[in-house]
Amino acid sequence: MIRITAILAIAALTLSLAAQTKVSGTVECGKPEKQNSIEVGDRPGHAFNTTQAKCTWTKPLDLGVAQTKETTFTAFAEQNGERVQERGFSYETLSTGDHMNIRTTATGTMKDGNVSSDGKWNIGGATGKARGLKGTGTYKCTGTMEKVTCEVEGEYGAAPPRPEKK
Repeated sequence: MIRITAILAIAALTLSLAAQTKVSGTVECGKPEKQNSIEVGDRPGHAFNTTQAKCTWTKPLDLGVAQTKETTFTAFAEQNGERVQERGFSYETLSTGDHMNIRTTATGTMKDGNVSSDGKWNIGGATGKARGLKGTGTYKCTGTMEKVTCEVEGEYGAAPPRPEKK
């Protein structure tokens, strides 16, 4: 009986460690510090764009071991008229001074100086106390070319333990 109880306790602990915690936050990005656009030439409004902007979390994501603080967001987008498809990379500075990488994909629109997009994110890696965190979620951004606000939500948890090398 003790052996069965011990096995159940270990199983419960493993499940609780693998559990995902819901998270939400708000990040604001100013006008891109770097940007470039190259017209494809096949039709008007078809271009490839790169941008990089500094962002601040006005409502940080609380990841248990640290909170998001500042972001350098770099993106590559294909624009077809008003429609945009984007892939991005966020280099996050956390409240502990550690860093985290987040990859993003999004679709959106740009019209009359206004932008909006819906996307997905996932944690690609982290340093220090945040090392081993895994997470994924969605975001929705709205704003202008001068300032964009993104509402972010998702789940995070510790990465499953790696098997020992023999």
